[in-house]
Amino acid sequence: MVGRWKQKWDVGDVFIVPQKDGMWSIGQILEAVCIPPTSRMRRPNIVTCAFYDIRCSSDCNNIKLPLPFDKLISSLSVPRWSLDSGAWKVIVRGQPVTLERMYWANEQFREQDWVGSSDYSPSVVEGFLNAFYGLEPWDDYYDPNILDSLLISPDKKPKHVILKKGMRS
Repeated sequence: MVGRWKQKWDVGDVFIVPQKDGMWSIGQILEAVCIPPTSRMRRPNIVTCAFYDIRCSSDCNNIKLPLPFDKLISSLSVPRWSLDSGAWKVIVRGQPVTLERMYWANEQFREQDWVGSSDYSPSVVEGFLNAFYGLEPWDDYYDPNILDSLLISPDKKPKHVILKKGMRS
């Protein structure tokens, strides 16, 4: 039996996330969370990633490194499967992680064995990035403000988002 192909990735790697318009958003792997067996929370397949207001075309050869802090829009914990499968393709390996831990997703829950932490499916992350660039509505979720909560800071919300009612904010 032939095994499934798995993309190799590691902390510091820069990857691309596909978007509806054929462009790609940029992310970086900050941490692969390894939870000890004694922990009350089981999160062995969770990866903490930073997402940036940087897009590229299919070649993505023009990415300037290190990724600039002023372009950071979100830090989220996500299941590893989009990285494993290559749906989020690694384009640069082994970059140093320069983002301070205070900006990492769920960092405030580390000492409590991650109790209270949140992670988001790749489809939510991709929807967030699409909405950030006006490719789909910002408020098209059960909680219409959920995408606001995914931003690293409220001032990172785009000025002109598409709202479900067809209006722009």
